[in-house]
Amino acid sequence: MNAIMISPGGSLRVIREDTDDLLGFCYRNIGCDCIEIVRPAELPDPYVMIVDENGRLMDLPVNPVASILYGTARHGETIVGTALIMKEEMTDDGPDIVSLDDADLRSLTGGDLR
Repeated sequence: MNAIMISPGGSLRVIREDTDDLLGFCYRNIGCDCIEIVRPAELPDPYVMIVDENGRLMDLPVNPVASILYGTARHGETIVGTALIMKEEMTDDGPDIVSLDDADLRSLTGGDLR
């Protein structure tokens, strides 16, 4: 499974894990036990951000990069804590969150797959 991790400090890095367990992948890399899927206004479909559902309750720090991507300037809601960028695809069971492929990673990172 591949995603782009955005830390509250503003760093971005590609996360790659050999797993099919989406929830476990998100929990480990965000550091939470309950996720929320949000649609970033500044990224095209099919990209989504996965964030900590309880981050505000835990008083996590604002994530400025994820907040900009989310569109905070338009609606005032910030993203807190670590965020993952993944994508939503239609599967046989309906819409689902899936791994980024190498073409997605190149597009989102400007070609830097580290």
